[in-house]
Amino acid sequence: MLFRSTTGDALDRLDAPLLALASELGLRREWDLDQGRRQVTKEYLRWNARIHLADREEERAAVQARLEQIGRLREALAPGRR
Repeated sequence: MLFRSTTGDALDRLDAPLLALASELGLRREWDLDQGRRQVTKEYLRWNARIHLADREEERAAVQARLEQIGRLREALAPGRR
């Protein structure tokens, strides 16, 4: 029997802030890991587009902080992370 990792398997290893972010970004535990990674990438691209629309420095800083959080989540879901 072939074992397929699920997004839930990866989420079980996350600390509370990253777990909360995963929930905010709409990740589902039952998804296979590739689907979870695609969702994180989609959200990263969405937030990356926002940085160019931010008028004030505070807005840009907030968007940049979110991008860094999403990057940490993406790294936690990377292949080979166990």
